[in-house]
Amino acid sequence: MHPKTISAVRFLFLLLGGGPGVLWAHGGDYPRPTGEELAQIQPPLEGAAPFARELSEQGRTLLNEEQLKRLNEAATHYRYMENIQAGRYPNIQPRDAEYHRWRGDQALRGLIESGAPSWRLDFAPGATPPELHRRLDFDGFNHHLMWAVKMGEGPLRFVLQDLSLKSERYAKHRTLTVAAQGTTCFLLRLRDVPTETATVAIQIRKAGQPRAFSWHSLTVNPAAKGQLAVEVFDGEQPAPALVRLRSLPSGALWAPQGALDLTSQLHDVSQLESPPRLDIYGPMGSFELRVPGRFAGHYWVLPAGFEMAVPAGEWELTVWRGIETTPIQRTVSVAAGQWTRERLDLERWTDMAARGWYSGDDHVHAQMLGSADAGRLLAFTRAMDIRVSNILAMGDSQRTYYAQRGFGPEFRAAEHGYWLVPGQEDPRSMLGHNIGLNLTSFARDLDRYLLLDWLATEIHAQGGLFGQTHVGQNVCEAHRGMALMLPFEVYDFCSIMQGGLGTELYYDALDLGFRLTATAGSDMPYGGVLGDVRVYAHLGMEPFSPDAWFDAVRAGHTYVSNGPMLEFTVNEAIPGETISVSDDTPLRVEARAWGLAGESAPVELEIVSLSEVVGKARRNSDGETSLSLRMELSPGEGRWIVARARGENGSAAHTTPVWVQRGENRHWNLTRVDAVINKQLAALDEIESVIKDVEQRDAAGQLSPFDFWDRLILKQAESVRDLVRRSRNRYEILRQQARRAAESRMRQGSQ
Repeated sequence: MHPKTISAVRFLFLLLGGGPGVLWAHGGDYPRPTGEELAQIQPPLEGAAPFARELSEQGRTLLNEEQLKRLNEAATHYRYMENIQAGRYPNIQPRDAEYHRWRGDQALRGLIESGAPSWRLDFAPGATPPELHRRLDFDGFNHHLMWAVKMGEGPLRFVLQDLSLKSERYAKHRTLTVAAQGTTCFLLRLRDVPTETATVAIQIRKAGQPRAFSWHSLTVNPAAKGQLAVEVFDGEQPAPALVRLRSLPSGALWAPQGALDLTSQLHDVSQLESPPRLDIYGPMGSFELRVPGRFAGHYWVLPAGFEMAVPAGEWELTVWRGIETTPIQRTVSVAAGQWTRERLDLERWTDMAARGWYSGDDHVHAQMLGSADAGRLLAFTRAMDIRVSNILAMGDSQRTYYAQRGFGPEFRAAEHGYWLVPGQEDPRSMLGHNIGLNLTSFARDLDRYLLLDWLATEIHAQGGLFGQTHVGQNVCEAHRGMALMLPFEVYDFCSIMQGGLGTELYYDALDLGFRLTATAGSDMPYGGVLGDVRVYAHLGMEPFSPDAWFDAVRAGHTYVSNGPMLEFTVNEAIPGETISVSDDTPLRVEARAWGLAGESAPVELEIVSLSEVVGKARRNSDGETSLSLRMELSPGEGRWIVARARGENGSAAHTTPVWVQRGENRHWNLTRVDAVINKQLAALDEIESVIKDVEQRDAAGQLSPFDFWDRLILKQAESVRDLVRRSRNRYEILRQQARRAAESRMRQGSQ
């Protein structure tokens, strides 16, 4: 393991407060600060971390989207600091906590300097006298107020304070105590707010002084409201959708009434506290939609429309329903005391089901113990327009999470042609995270937890699909699992898109001649929102059903996307199919990519074979929404060929290969075989090194009895070593086959 990096798996569990040695969960790598970064640490800002926590949990509506990003950054670093201080990271120095405290302070200072406080009082010498009276239009949802009081040059400090408006008399709870120098930033929790317009006096006093030096009044004015009713339709039928409501011009987010509450199915299990990029929870029950382009942000899942009282004024209404539907964004004017009714009609810019391609998400975590749970998840699935959502139970060396009511066809759930199918992400180990789809039972045996050959056999015996996830990201030790199990050819698929597209490990596998289906999964709630990335499976003329969809995935008739759409054939064969050739007749390669104007419209379409770009089409003008490419390509001695596209907004799409088979030759890249095998063997060395380290720490009495992760490794060490030995032998056989094949081609070329 690189000394600058802690395992992604270890990091996130510890981030969430797990004890030392209990090391399971999702997440990204934790970068250690460099010596240069540690040298930049500045003294702490008083009260900053509690201020950021309260603002993050209760006051997010005070901020616009850009300010929310700064707050998320601050909250993340303070969370790192707290876990380091609690001793939850092995091999991390206490100085790292100070580094993250300083980074959090920096982000919070930037938030304050961006204009976040709603009332700024400047008493510095020479400053313009501050205003004495402030009117607050109170909306009934936001119970917080930010004030900044500047007394001159000096440090920035932060204070959390209750401000009760109930008493008829002036009281200490309406006194703000500030430092004699510098700036004091208050986050005031408004308590007992009157239902009618009311004015209260607030006194400001310097620390250590008995009397106030300045008085100010705050008039609380409950906003005049109108009634906003919104309906969302797909054709003539009401449709679930993701909805975002923002007041203008502030950009403050408002929660539509009737939004799905998935607390018991997601939040209560993951227990995440909204560090950016590690979960998708947003303010007031919203979810963070992580899609490329301008429609990313916080949304609520609405099973139907909504109707609610909102302050009169301008509102921005945004509706999203998956990547095949044109997002709707419009400004709505709400008049006081009146109804404003909006009907929003969704329009598809493409209909892939009509072309025989059906969407799915291979990686969704959620509890599903009854019909109510299933109903909420089906509404979410329909809102994102995902035809097959694989709802995965999750496990580790101690227990399982996201309980399912059962596995198999009788425990699926369906509504209007959208399906939920139980599956599993387990094991999650030093060998990466594995997924089983379309199961009839949970394949789990702690006595064989690290024996992925047993797991693959068990899943296949059920008729299920076995795969490796996080391959595109190359995190959570995916490279180890791929290196270990590829030679046994037990994988049905690997997930190459989660958040974004990644092909390094995938192309390595293909260049060694192994066949793998490309899939995609959101990893909700850790990596994204259900369906923000998706895998399309081609059923052709066959009627849609979950079983037909899984058969298509098993056959490799897939492409992945978070924006553009793809069609790709080689001699009319679609992804996952094999073309057998016996001579050098050129292959006819055809590809087309298309997308939404201004968003996923493709700017580049490429044909890749044996890791090299062999054909490319680029957009000539901004108005184009599709690209096509036709070319001829030599079959060589066998090859794999894929199509991939890049959208205007940074989105991407990528197919599973069409396989070209010539005689008994593998469809491999002989120029890379040696290098890729060396890379795989290095990953096997890494596995053995981890085992050796655990054994040495155990021999030295340094292994905690609560280190369930490492004790499982210790217990199954010899079985894993045997699996590594067999894998290593297969790579060496493959290397010799490649050398003989290369020599044979050289002889043929010289004749």
